Amino acid sequence: MPQPYILPPRPAAALGVFRNLGIRFDWLYIGPYPRIKTRMLAHTVRAQNIWSVRHATASPFVGEQVLADVKALELHGPEAIHLPYGGKWSGTSDIDDMQGTRPYLVLHPGAKDRWETKRWPETCWTELMQQLLLETNLELMLVGVPPERSQLEALLEKLEPVTSKRVRVQTDSSLQHMAIILDRSSGVICHNSGILHLAAMLGKATVAVTGSSPIFWRPPYPHVVNVTSGACDIACNQYSCPIPFFRAKCIRRLQVADVMAAVRRKLLTPRGA
Repeated sequence: MPQPYILPPRPAAALGVFRNLGIRFDWLYIGPYPRIKTRMLAHTVRAQNIWSVRHATASPFVGEQVLADVKALELHGPEAIHLPYGGKWSGTSDIDDMQGTRPYLVLHPGAKDRWETKRWPETCWTELMQQLLLETNLELMLVGVPPERSQLEALLEKLEPVTSKRVRVQTDSSLQHMAIILDRSSGVICHNSGILHLAAMLGKATVAVTGSSPIFWRPPYPHVVNVTSGACDIACNQYSCPIPFFRAKCIRRLQVADVMAAVRRKLLTPRGA
């Protein structure tokens, strides 16, 4: 079995790994929206062909662009690809600790620390959670990765003790387990993150708290609502706000009332109502 290599995040270090491998690339896939550093790295390793295509006939959303790539490169095999993202999760569903769980919503308040333009303030998440617990009988499951556990538990401590009993923190799930958690939920509320794209793939009703994410990171499907503040339309996709006096108002000015309205409409309204 070939040895897998994980490239360092810094371009210079990644280039060093490439050169030490002594491999010449016939094809190098860098996706439809590579950053400048990715393009530079691709050209530096002198691949014979670099694939970075934007398909005019497909939605600009990265998921559909990648699926268009798969079809163009004839990598999809004999079975048809169904949008979004190829359909339902096909893994096993016998997860013991999910048995008997009451109806619940999944919330993912986390994001990389550097994402100033995509992190909704914790006070907003706390207020949203309190409203959900007061207006519904649903449980809430706060999900994330292990380093986010302390942040999620801090949010939990800010809730009223009576209602906080209906909140659960889950930070040690595998990708397979997380897919099952999302698939069995009553809906998802999250930042524009991996959780958003997994939920979109599963066809799960989702409210995305969107900040600086450009259109190609916003799932365009009917089951996903991208809620924005409307205070800034630059969609810079930068970790820090590029305009100092704006102070990331794209996400900072997003009101709890607006997110809650989207949640009521998309996640809490009975189908057919």
